[in-house]
Amino acid sequence: AEGFPPKRKRAILLSFLGDEGNRVVDAFNLAGPAVSADQDEFQVLLSALDIHFASAQNVVVERRKFVTRVQGRGETVLEYLGALRRLALFCDYGESLESRVAEMFISGIRNTEVQDRLIRESGGANAPSLERAVQLAQQFERTSRDCDLFRRLSLDASPNAPHVVERIQDGRGRDRDGHHGGQPPRRGHSPPRREPPPPPPPSPSPREPFHSSPPRREPPPPSSGREPMRERPFPPSPPRRGRDRLRSRAPSRPFFGARIRDAPPGAR
Repeated sequence: AEGFPPKRKRAILLSFLGDEGNRVVDAFNLAGPAVSADQDEFQVLLSALDIHFASAQNVVVERRKFVTRVQGRGETVLEYLGALRRLALFCDYGESLESRVAEMFISGIRNTEVQDRLIRESGGANAPSLERAVQLAQQFERTSRDCDLFRRLSLDASPNAPHVVERIQDGRGRDRDGHHGGQPPRRGHSPPRREPPPPPPPSPSPREPFHSSPPRREPPPPSSGREPMRERPFPPSPPRRGRDRLRSRAPSRPFFGARIRDAPPGAR
């Protein structure tokens, strides 16, 4: 950028400042009035920025912001590079500005494949340049974007997608249309009809808790004014005497059960 005219360098500086930097320039009128032909537009703007941010910025704090800046999710490579350059403007790195930006770009990028590739390319004390790091990161970014687009288009083309085969109990395959072996049905034959699954049995209703009711008491009969009759006990029978006592103790033997041979002689 040393061979560029002052107007071109001023435009490049404003582009690196970003939206926030341009708002600061417009708010405080740091661009100043129109300069004459013998004045450098770039140096006038750079001096105004140095004066404005010299007392307002702390170098230690700004460097801490710079070294902790990493690539965000969904942030492109160029957006991350622009954020690093804007933060590095207030870090007072001097001539080592480009090398510091390259170092933070490599360490803060999200793609680990780019980091591994740049580390393998840096042999000995030769660190990769910022231009090489940005070029390789953009290449990987385009490749990743193309791969995602290819997978998305493949998923959207459902008629050309292969049939998904699931295993069944008899050991053969069945695709999502119900055809065995993943083959389409023959012409003139309708695909087998799949019976709907039986409905689930109704869930039993919860049994209500059993509440025992107290026994029902019958109301007493109405009194007639008379005292109810009471049962009189029977008097005990008198004890048996003599032959009656012997008969009661002797075992009774039916007559028809007696054997003839036991009869007394002369009775046969």
